[in-house]
Amino acid sequence: MSYKIFIRTLLKNINEKDIGCINFEIAFTHKTNKKKIRRYVNTNKYINKNDFGKNGIKTNRADLKTLKFLIEKNKQETAEFLSLHYSCRR
Repeated sequence: MSYKIFIRTLLKNINEKDIGCINFEIAFTHKTNKKKIRRYVNTNKYINKNDFGKNGIKTNRADLKTLKFLIEKNKQETAEFLSLHYSCRR
């Protein structure tokens, strides 16, 4: 089976103090019938929902820039792992 893989960053599990956990949504889309399978991966990084916009983590403070760099690095490593695993299973 052949799938396209998409990864995006989401803020989930927001509590009453407006603190949520950053997760990766990994969507596997079948190339022929377009059926999607979604999986969520927890990064164990927490952030206020006001510091997370529609384009991901905002970068108006130094600590947020560092967090965004770490999340993007983790996202890239996940994408590389999935692409290696995916290419071996063809």
